[in-house]
Amino acid sequence: MKLIEHSLKYGVTVAVGVIMIVLFGIMSLFRIPVQLVPDVSQPELTVTTDWPGASPEEVERDIIDEQEKHLKSISGLIEMKSLAQTGRAEIYLTFRTGADLQEMLVRTSNSLQQVSSYPENADEPIIKTINVSDRPIGWFVLQPLPEMLDKVDVYQYHDFAENEIKTRFERIPGVSDSEVRGGSPLEVHVIFSPDALAERGVSIVQLREALRSQNRNISGGDFDEGKRRYIVRTRGEYRSTEDIANTILSQKDGRIVYIKDVAEVKLAYDELRAYVRHNGLPGIAINARRESGSNVLTVMKELKAVQKDLNENILKSMGLYLVQTADKTEYITRSIDIVQMNLVIGGCFAVVILLLFLRSFYSTLIIALSIPISVIGTFLVVTLMGRTINVIMLAGMAFAVGMVVDASIIVLENIHRHRQLGKDVITSALQGAEEVWGAILATTLTTLVVFIPVLFIEEEVGQLFRDIAVAISASVTLSLIVSILVIPVMSKHLLKYESMHVSDRRSFFGKLFQNLLGLVPLAQQFNRMVVGTLEILFKSKTLQLVTILALVIGPTYAAWKMLPKTEYLPEGDQNVIIGMMIPPQGYNIDEMHRIGNELEEIYKPYWEAASGSPEEAKLKGPAVRNFLFIGSGGRLFTVVKAKDPERAKELIPILKEELQKVPGMIAVTRQLSLLSSAFRGSRGIEINLMGPDLRVLTAMTQTAFFKLKKLMPDASLRPVPGMELGQPQIQVIPRWLEMAETKLDVFELGYAISAIMDGVYADEVYLDSEKLTVPYLPRDGIDLVLISREKDIQRTQDVGNIIIKTPGMLAVPVNTVADIESTVSSEQIQHFERQRSITLEVVPPLTMTLEEGIEIVNREIVESFRSEGKLTGGYSIRLTGNADKLESTRKAMGGNFILAIFITYLLLAVLFQHWGFPLVIMLSVPLAAVGGVFGLWVLNRFVLQPLDVLTMLGFIILIGVVVNNAILIVYQSLQNIRENMMEAKDAIIDSVRIRIRPIFMSTFTSLFGLMPLVVVPGAGTEIYRGIGVVILFGLFFSTLFTLVLIPCLMNLTVSKKVDSNS
Repeated sequence: MKLIEHSLKYGVTVAVGVIMIVLFGIMSLFRIPVQLVPDVSQPELTVTTDWPGASPEEVERDIIDEQEKHLKSISGLIEMKSLAQTGRAEIYLTFRTGADLQEMLVRTSNSLQQVSSYPENADEPIIKTINVSDRPIGWFVLQPLPEMLDKVDVYQYHDFAENEIKTRFERIPGVSDSEVRGGSPLEVHVIFSPDALAERGVSIVQLREALRSQNRNISGGDFDEGKRRYIVRTRGEYRSTEDIANTILSQKDGRIVYIKDVAEVKLAYDELRAYVRHNGLPGIAINARRESGSNVLTVMKELKAVQKDLNENILKSMGLYLVQTADKTEYITRSIDIVQMNLVIGGCFAVVILLLFLRSFYSTLIIALSIPISVIGTFLVVTLMGRTINVIMLAGMAFAVGMVVDASIIVLENIHRHRQLGKDVITSALQGAEEVWGAILATTLTTLVVFIPVLFIEEEVGQLFRDIAVAISASVTLSLIVSILVIPVMSKHLLKYESMHVSDRRSFFGKLFQNLLGLVPLAQQFNRMVVGTLEILFKSKTLQLVTILALVIGPTYAAWKMLPKTEYLPEGDQNVIIGMMIPPQGYNIDEMHRIGNELEEIYKPYWEAASGSPEEAKLKGPAVRNFLFIGSGGRLFTVVKAKDPERAKELIPILKEELQKVPGMIAVTRQLSLLSSAFRGSRGIEINLMGPDLRVLTAMTQTAFFKLKKLMPDASLRPVPGMELGQPQIQVIPRWLEMAETKLDVFELGYAISAIMDGVYADEVYLDSEKLTVPYLPRDGIDLVLISREKDIQRTQDVGNIIIKTPGMLAVPVNTVADIESTVSSEQIQHFERQRSITLEVVPPLTMTLEEGIEIVNREIVESFRSEGKLTGGYSIRLTGNADKLESTRKAMGGNFILAIFITYLLLAVLFQHWGFPLVIMLSVPLAAVGGVFGLWVLNRFVLQPLDVLTMLGFIILIGVVVNNAILIVYQSLQNIRENMMEAKDAIIDSVRIRIRPIFMSTFTSLFGLMPLVVVPGAGTEIYRGIGVVILFGLFFSTLFTLVLIPCLMNLTVSKKVDSNS
């Protein structure tokens, strides 16, 4: 091969090329974005439409139904869900994987443009994208300094958090947006007296109109005078509360009525609607999301710098401080550190194995250098392909550590063999590399082609696979180049210092390894044992056939029996435990406050105890660093982090036990998922019950809930939006005749009731800060709100007694013009594929795989409902979520496994120019699969490791790895037959004798390179541990059996051909 000859001639050029690859690889390393896992993007959009004050039923009828009519036919749409709640409509659109998100945005926008009309005061729909990467990378809580707790009301700083903290966060490069939760915005309250209004013959609507008509600035045009142009404006906007109080409300018979005559005007705060507390202190929560493609470590560093600046220069003087409660980079840093450590340890193990086999410093150095060259060069490929550094990418590199030396081992070992034949170093380097370059090319290509089917997996896991494919493919390809071009050059210059003859003046390593450990005699004995076994088997074709059948059928059957049930994706082991409590519908903020205080008292000893202290030893679980409680949107959330991240899982049963003690609550507790932004994580099953009547759906949901609770006591069950119609509702139904007689319209009636009940928006004002004494004045406008002074609504009957001023100057109770009805409804109405639905989210316990959970749901719920006749009359049931994804991914993986085998076979057929020999080689694959299944079985004896779809990738990788040993034996056998004119039996036995050393060298370097990934625990290891154990055991089993199986198959298939040609 001329390329090898040129590399030996131009060694400096080769050295410069290596230096350039390493240099640019190191430069790339510091420029690649860092994140936890690759961006997993199932194209999803949300359409949000606000309609203030509208009921869920009105939102469903007037907004969602109209929008769904036009959205349902968008090309590429695979699922549509919607949610109608008070004042808001949300539609969730999921598109096929691989769809262009920008194109979907345009199509969605065009479809919404076809909606003929919206309710008068409804806002324009807003379209947003959804991605797992959109999950906040950090949470912060603004809370009072402990010594200022009684002096500072942090809930009054909502506007400060919005205008100052959120703005500072969003200015950071790499931050896409920030969100504030908790606290109350500043408002101007006009607290009116209904009696005073009635006495002066003024209605609430007239009060509103008086305020709105005065609070205006109007342009009066412009004119020129001399050299100047003057702009004329009529300024009526309110600049102070006094301006509002002095507004003229009416003028009758010379009597002027001012706002101050009927109302008090003052600055106040809106009702608290989101309740946040952290470690016993009230607070306001602020998060930050990163932009796709940004370096999460850099972004977090900048966020912490802003936090420090705010605490030191602004917040301290205000009696506040900003504390970080969640930091995604902690887990990322721990995970990446562990992978990097495993990569280094694996590389060191591989070098030690080389030393044990080669017993030569220079030979080991030559091969060991292929590891950093290949791995560092991979970072250059990663940069060029626009990928990121993440746990999965680094795990792929760690898997490749043992593989990248394979080609170098084969080349160096063959060079070494030629030197033993008495040839000089240059001739040995040239002929040794030329002789095996075909086998090296074959083994490299088989490793690469198995990843071709992975590129066609459209499911979201295919995006995870690609990073491993890029890492291994780039490393192995570079190792091929190194073995053909670099190894011969280094051998030429370094091996001349070593003698090929046995001498009493052995090196220190030689004496140590041969005399102390006795490895050489042991290896020679094993070699003789394998060769002796083959000589015995080759004497009888029957014995060979029995051996082949025993090695193929027996282990395959055993593996089929041991094959575990499947999972979708690993959950991860993040130090974030989330508890959700779903209260009966209608719970108010005061009740949430009470529950939060009770939970804080229970957990107070946990956050006060130091990690490893005697106080912690008295607790049921580990000490807690953060205990965050949030009450919002009719749900209660607790977010708990352990001081010791390795003990986070111990908090799950403790939190679950305490949450379940709260009466009337549905409690769900789980660890934050690594690869899913949904609360259910990567193991959730969605049972969608669909039909026209919410009452029937609620009854079906309750049946399914309690049945599954009995079958899976430790499972997490969450009904969405709920499984009861328990939201108390009072409906005011106008009587049109009486309304006409009193000259009232529906707007005046409804507006007056809203003002008296809870206060109602009137306008927006901009006040001068000099005239105000508030902790913080927002930069944007302040809502002007009308509120009744007399809030006598304590009972449902009081609603009918509300006095309304009519346009005819009559003061009448509401019940004289309208009927008052008490009823119950749902706080939210959900649609699935345009039908009303309730979703029951089921997360099986950790002791049960997702596949087993799906089987139980199908058998006990779906089939049971069908047999009982519940799925008729427009009612249906459908499993979605990860149940859907697991099924489609499993089918894709099964098909791609077969495709990878077929592509590998075709490639080998091309390389060997024969149809039979590749078939012999491919029979090593079933043995590897057997080893992989056995490895999972062994690992599950020590730690839970299900057969998730990432682990399935290990079996595909095995196809390209395990055939390499068989290729070496078949390639050498054919070379012996064709070039050395040896008999088939002798050629096969000689090929085993020659190649057993490089086979075991490459196998053991791969095994020990993988070992740390499998046995070292820590953050992120659950992602790649399954792949590692499958490759580890699959390669080991295949290597052992290949030394017997492949020679037997070769002897049976080649002997007749040789006899006929001799």
